[in-house]
Amino acid sequence: MKALNSIVVVFMSLFLLTAFTGSLAAGDFEGTVKQRYSYFTLDDVPHEFSSEQAAVDFIFSRSVEQLKSFVAENGGADLFEQQTTTIRIKGDRYRIDTSQEGQDVSLIYDLSNEKMITLQHAQKVAMETSMGEMMGMFDDMSDDDMDQTDRDQFSLQSTGKVKEIHGFQCREYVGTDEDGDYLQEWIHVDDIDWYASLVEAFQQMDMSGEGESEEMGKEEAFYRKVGGLPILSKVVSMGDVNINEILSIKSQSVGDDMFAIPEGYKKVNMQQMMQMQMDSMGQ
Repeated sequence: MKALNSIVVVFMSLFLLTAFTGSLAAGDFEGTVKQRYSYFTLDDVPHEFSSEQAAVDFIFSRSVEQLKSFVAENGGADLFEQQTTTIRIKGDRYRIDTSQEGQDVSLIYDLSNEKMITLQHAQKVAMETSMGEMMGMFDDMSDDDMDQTDRDQFSLQSTGKVKEIHGFQCREYVGTDEDGDYLQEWIHVDDIDWYASLVEAFQQMDMSGEGESEEMGKEEAFYRKVGGLPILSKVVSMGDVNINEILSIKSQSVGDDMFAIPEGYKKVNMQQMMQMQMDSMGQ
């Protein structure tokens, strides 16, 4: 999975946070979550591994900082891409701020009013739409991917290892994901009220409009059973390395203005917003 455009990476943030934990009692949280996404490909690094498994073992045994140094020393610092995302939560409102290729983007979810706002800050434009419309579009993208996957390939198992990552006590799980790609997750399994609230909120959004699936796959069953928050996730797929981290969770006041369209922003429709994104990337 090569580095994606800003909107898609934002959705990745949501799915990392809501990773199939199932029905949880709602909590009450106001504060900020910081997440970091990293990417590189072994094709750009002139380093020989004895086997694919040896490469995977190397990646899984190194910290993100060590991997960043490895790529810089063997290929170049610019080959290790990183992007930080900030998620603000206040009741049933969520705001996700991220940037990519110099473009700052924010997504605001207002569950009580069932609306979603996309802010493109460089152009000072805003797109307001129903959550059903936007999430339905992303659901169609996910369905296309699922047509090529086999849920039975999921095989995540506990290694018994425990380690503190970014201040969270985590347990290591290693195996393969639904696509059969190599997967390592360090999962924090503890009571997190804000996480329970977030999961319940996005379950209520019901992206497909048809409620829960009649058949639970192995991945969903795993996350329902573990009921924890992935603090560090690494996926190795045909030489591509994707890493997601939760850097911090802070309980703090979040102003109501963070969930509104800023003064001076022009409203645009979805086609205009997509065109602006393509233009900004030189497409």
